[in-house]
Amino acid sequence: MLNVFATLFFIIILNFCSSQNAPDHYVFIARMTCRIPEKHNFRYRIQYFDANRFTADTKATRLDNIGNGDKGESMDNNYGILFGNAFYDKTYELYALVLHDCTKSTTKMRTIRVELDDYSVPGREWIKRFHLDITERGEQVNAQEIPHPKFNF
Repeated sequence: MLNVFATLFFIIILNFCSSQNAPDHYVFIARMTCRIPEKHNFRYRIQYFDANRFTADTKATRLDNIGNGDKGESMDNNYGILFGNAFYDKTYELYALVLHDCTKSTTKMRTIRVELDDYSVPGREWIKRFHLDITERGEQVNAQEIPHPKFNF
C-alpha cells in the first residue's frame, strides 16, 4: 500500500516538474494616445503580469516600460519570459497595468488594467500588440513619481 502512494506521489511531482521545463516568450507592443493638448508629453509606466488564482500574480517582464509620450503618442516594446504556469493551469491570463498622467488633474494620475488574451500553455512564443487611448481613462490614484528611464536599470 505504501508503494502505491509513493508511486502516485512521484507521478504527480514528475508531472508538475515536467510542465515547467521550458520558458514561454512574449513580446508586448503597446501604443498609447493622449488627446489632451497640454499633456502631449505625458508620463507613463507599464507593468505586465500573469494572473494567478491562489498565489500572487507573476510579473511577466523583468523591467517596466517607463517613458514619455511625444506629441500625444507613445509606442513601447517589452520582452517577457514565464517559466510554466500554476499547477494544472492550461492558460496564461496576461494583463497590463498602465499608470499615466494623461488627465486634466495636476494632483492625480490614472491607472488602467488592460486584459490581454489568454494564451494556452505551452505555446512558447507570442507577440501581443494593443492600442490604448489613455485620455482621462482609468481609476484615479494619487500622483506618483515615475522615475526617468535612464535611471531605471
